[in-house]
Amino acid sequence: MSSRAGFAFFAGHFEQGEKLAQEALGVGQAMEGLDVVGPYGIQMFSLRREQGRLGEVAPLLKQFVATTPRESSWRPGLALVYAELDMLDDARREFEPLASDDFAAIAADSTWINCMAMLAEVCCALGDVARAQTLYARLRPLAHCNVISAPTVACYGVVARHLGMLATTMGDWEAAEGHFEHALEANAQQGGVPWVAHTQYQYAHMLRTRGKPADQVRVARLLADSAATANALGMAALAARIAAI
Repeated sequence: MSSRAGFAFFAGHFEQGEKLAQEALGVGQAMEGLDVVGPYGIQMFSLRREQGRLGEVAPLLKQFVATTPRESSWRPGLALVYAELDMLDDARREFEPLASDDFAAIAADSTWINCMAMLAEVCCALGDVARAQTLYARLRPLAHCNVISAPTVACYGVVARHLGMLATTMGDWEAAEGHFEHALEANAQQGGVPWVAHTQYQYAHMLRTRGKPADQVRVARLLADSAATANALGMAALAARIAAI
């Protein structure tokens, strides 16, 4: 049931996904020895992020990370929360120890790709070109893979979207364009409607940053399509970013 919730979130069926996640939590709590709080927390984090409600999550996640240091996979999530809330000094404070020694602190286990993807988003928010190069090199071989919080608790689309963001931070416009085109196609084929919308917005951001007059029509179309999806699905955070442009 938890995996069904993850697939619902991936497709943009947020109300259905939340209902399934709550049902999975209720069923799992009645089963001895089964960790259901962790997957439920990941799914609520993902949902509240799309709804623009991370401010509700930040104090709880900060307390959890401070009191449960063994749960290191949540630290990139806290850095991402800060970045999303434009608390960049706090984001950098969490990011720096995780980024040291070429991200050696990130365990090479089933959480690795999700943690690295979150850190890629933080890195781009901070404009850290040097770390963007490191993350790009580490994630480039996985461009076709999906960013999944195991075991299919959540899916955030293909790594190519994150590579496009990192290439944008690096100023490699050609590489960024190729990755975003790949991400648009792959996420659409999989039915990941929200991740198409995120890719459209980030693609438009790259084109605006590149600053070619010939890109203006493409930018307008990407933003309009992204906004239409964001408004239709209740993706308030994304809708707000587009409206601010």
